[in-house]
Amino acid sequence: MSSINTNVKSGFTLVEMLVIAPIAILVIAGLVSLMINFVGDALMSQQRSSATYEAQDGLDQVEQDIRLSSAVLWTTGVLPSPQGSGASQTTAAFNAGSATLDSTNALILSAYATTANPIATTSAAPLTLVYTNTPVNPCPTPFTTNNPLSYKIVYFVYNGSLWRRTIVPAATTCGGIIPWQKNSCTVAASCVTDDRLVVSNVSSVTVTYSTEVALPYSSTVTAPPLDASDNPTSVKMTVTTSKNVAGGAISATTSIYATRLISSSAEGNTAVPSATNLIADFALWTTATGMTYNASTNEMVCTASGGYASSPLVRVDSAVWGTFKFEGYATTASPTRPYSGVYASTGYFAADETTAAYNTDPSGPYAANGWAPAMPAPLSSWHPMSWPFTLGPAVINTRVRIICDSTNYTSDTHYRNPTLTINR
Repeated sequence: MSSINTNVKSGFTLVEMLVIAPIAILVIAGLVSLMINFVGDALMSQQRSSATYEAQDGLDQVEQDIRLSSAVLWTTGVLPSPQGSGASQTTAAFNAGSATLDSTNALILSAYATTANPIATTSAAPLTLVYTNTPVNPCPTPFTTNNPLSYKIVYFVYNGSLWRRTIVPAATTCGGIIPWQKNSCTVAASCVTDDRLVVSNVSSVTVTYSTEVALPYSSTVTAPPLDASDNPTSVKMTVTTSKNVAGGAISATTSIYATRLISSSAEGNTAVPSATNLIADFALWTTATGMTYNASTNEMVCTASGGYASSPLVRVDSAVWGTFKFEGYATTASPTRPYSGVYASTGYFAADETTAAYNTDPSGPYAANGWAPAMPAPLSSWHPMSWPFTLGPAVINTRVRIICDSTNYTSDTHYRNPTLTINR
């Protein structure tokens, strides 16, 4: 008898391997590709979220600055040299000349310098404004009868990033107080602090401006470029960021709309004092032609035709109206009018202190306005005089002038005790 021993082995034949291998490779390649796409999508999603958070964090800073600002400016004017740290070092002026920000077009804010961080919840020292020695020098007590120190905040785009620059002017401050805010670059030496990087990987930053009126509420959009007569109360900024991640492009767009805390002239700006005697003493006024200052009596005296005296500029920051008061008398009656009067006028200026701004007087508006009230008898006695005048949202600074015009009003006119009230 014979037996057969059969050894059966399992496995794939060469033909089977040649058939299965390509299928397996395709399946594995598909799985790898799926995993790569999944990881890439997750990475892009994570980076898109990160970019959104970064842009939102930067816009939170912008919103904070807008809310604490006293004005939205149309230009910085030419900058001091050296200028710029960590970004553009040009000394050319930034302007609100376009809705799209770049190295020359910017969002420009004016704010008041403070003794400590204005947004800190706790501080070792009390938070107050920093006041300058104008219009009264030396500084009286309290300092609030003087002008607060204003500085500029500039947001601009340079090399694909949004930057924040602070420009703090050199000024003699009341009490020698050093402001908490620091220059991105000083005039005399190296930069005190760097320009702050706000948002990176920026592809565009656009800004629109609005003026809000509280009663009844309305909002008027002001298209760039701004000019000296514009005084927006609200700003919308939109930031778009973009970059390549995992072989693909991602972008994120974030916006904020912020209004200054004091959003209209009707509400007022409590950061600037609202009180009497904001005007400088006569000793600090400038005189011309026949007007002279008598230091012994602290009076202005005019004995010739055409004389006048001008006050220093007073910061009013879009106040509603003001009242200039003084005492006066004259010894010569008007040759052409049924009364004898003393003539006062007011000039209105933008934030740059030179460009004319127009008030909101319904019979105007005016870039300068004057008045000559009747003077009661007897002329030679001191009489209280009052000159109420309209301001408005475009008016950031004002100047008061008294004029001696013997042709139309009086001659040998005397003035004393000037005061100014700003109402918000």
